Amino acid sequence: MSILSKKISAISPVPASYALLGEQLGGLHSAILETIKPYFSERLTEGVTMVSAGQYSVLCKQVGDVSPCFVLGTAEHPVLAIIKLSNGVGQMISAQKLGAKVGGEEESRPLGLLDLVLIQSSVDEMLTALKGELGEGSSSVSLTKRCLSLSGVSGVDEGEKWVCVNLPIVPKDRKDEKTPVLCVDLLLSSFMADLFVAALGAGDQGLAIDPSDPWSSHMHTTVLQSTLPLKVIVEVINMSVADCTRLELGQTLTLPGASHRHLSVSTETNSGLISLATSTLGVSKSNKAVKLLDDVDPEFLSNIGTIMQA
Repeated sequence: MSILSKKISAISPVPASYALLGEQLGGLHSAILETIKPYFSERLTEGVTMVSAGQYSVLCKQVGDVSPCFVLGTAEHPVLAIIKLSNGVGQMISAQKLGAKVGGEEESRPLGLLDLVLIQSSVDEMLTALKGELGEGSSSVSLTKRCLSLSGVSGVDEGEKWVCVNLPIVPKDRKDEKTPVLCVDLLLSSFMADLFVAALGAGDQGLAIDPSDPWSSHMHTTVLQSTLPLKVIVEVINMSVADCTRLELGQTLTLPGASHRHLSVSTETNSGLISLATSTLGVSKSNKAVKLLDDVDPEFLSNIGTIMQA
């Protein structure tokens, strides 16, 4: 199971069910642009959205740890998602509200708790836009905590996979790649990401998070932490029941399509044997091992999310 675990915890590729989140959250991207426009003198526009996935600690390194973070959740699930502003956005909003001079050293000063309080009203507007995208079922989601860095967010399951939707805002008159890019990152726990996929794909049905019923989150965590017996299969052959009853000790069974370079990594489920990925046989630290040749089957990953639909 360790090989598969390492594969699905990597930053890329992004599971197919999450890949379109950036496009589906276009309304939020536009709302973020409108929210921060008044604080900048230059003309701004939306950049190209990027989606990545991985363990929380890995995403922290990817998007940068130290910058304003606002945690979203419910009373029962206080860490469902995080809105993270780039320092440029946070510094500009805070400076404008303080009436401080913007520019020069002011733009690089470290942010403090007062800055988080000043920035929060802008984040509240982003949260309102997010709820508008997801429907009335998301009304129980609120701001639960303010932090100066992602590493300061407590209560995160380090083994859980998170999804990051990067929503960049760029100057319209951007001259080169060195021009700073402003951005807001929406980090989603796997539970929240799957709810987003279900809600955005269901149209008007909206997101359903029932604060009085913690079972959906509990079942999601339980499923992800459950173990499955993995089988590396050389080839599957079909035999009649009659032929099986006549098998004898020492009998040879031919495997005409067998290849050590193309093995199936599968697991047994209630609906039968499911192939997760293909692999090739090799050696690792003096032990026989298999190396995955492709991504985990998106159908297997997408079915996990169905248990959370209200």
